[in-house]
Amino acid sequence: WFFAYFRRTIVGRRVFANILFHIPVAKELVKKVALVRFTRTLGSLIASGTVITESLGLAAEAVGNDNYQQAIRQALKQVKEGVPLSKTLGQYPKLFPHLLVNMVAVGERTGTLENVLKTFADFYDEEVDNTLKDLTTFIEPLLLLFMGLVIGTIAFSILLPIYQLVGKFL
Repeated sequence: WFFAYFRRTIVGRRVFANILFHIPVAKELVKKVALVRFTRTLGSLIASGTVITESLGLAAEAVGNDNYQQAIRQALKQVKEGVPLSKTLGQYPKLFPHLLVNMVAVGERTGTLENVLKTFADFYDEEVDNTLKDLTTFIEPLLLLFMGLVIGTIAFSILLPIYQLVGKFL
């Protein structure tokens, strides 16, 4: 109960987000999922005619990761001051890859930001699928090994007393 409650608090979400950002395999997956959510939401909102400042606020809520939410909210403040979105995202190289920042810059210059964001979301969506396939391929043998050890331990703990009992009668 405590674990579930702590995870729902602001501090708990930040702690778990930081823990996930330090696990090598999970780190990339979490980043890619957050980027897909952000770019797809922002691209759809801009395409529907929503103002960029309101779109960024809604996209920050849709990301579901506190690190990304804080970065997007800071970017929103700077965009309100007139700084281009690509420059604000470029200030967070650990969260937003260089490719995204450059594509956003091109989209801002050409006026096709929503198309660029949707294309990036589709690309990273495939990357998430590939990462999940690789992860399951990696975890599958480990699970089999773990299950074999558990079953072997159970079999050994059942058979050892039987052999000891039989050995006393001989």
